[in-house]
Amino acid sequence: MAGKAEVQGVVVSDKMQKRTSRFVAHDENNEAKVGDTVVITESRPLSKRKRWALVRIVERASQV
Repeated sequence: MAGKAEVQGVVVSDKMQKRTSRFVAHDENNEAKVGDTVVITESRPLSKRKRWALVRIVERASQV
């Protein structure tokens, strides 16, 4: 049986309390910001649309 899927992508919005993009992902400590490259993984259903959780921040966005 295969493990849980992981997806790498860029954060496009951090307006919601727990983070949103094309995948709605749980970010417990609100660490990820817009432009950061992150890895998310499948998790148990956390809300109606949230099925992913933040694993790690791969690269921080440059601060302007």
